[in-house]
Amino acid sequence: MNPLVEFLIRALAVVAAAAGVLLVLLVVVAWRAVLPGVLIGVLAVLNGLVCTVALAGFLGLAALRALKIGLERLGAAIPAPRLRLGVSGR
Repeated sequence: MNPLVEFLIRALAVVAAAAGVLLVLLVVVAWRAVLPGVLIGVLAVLNGLVCTVALAGFLGLAALRALKIGLERLGAAIPAPRLRLGVSGR
């Protein structure tokens, strides 16, 4: 092979490697610049999810408590059945 062609191929390989390193450096720098914004966005979404789940749990417990109180009041309003003398065993 011609020495000039070999030299040009090697020079082109060095330039391509330098371009690759520069590209990786730019991606790292850009990522470090974007990373705080991405983290803040992710934390905001997670915070919203946690608040929504907590609110749903609170409302669920409140509904169960209201159901319990309603059943207790209903039970107090309805008289208990009296057993006949023969059934009670006395």
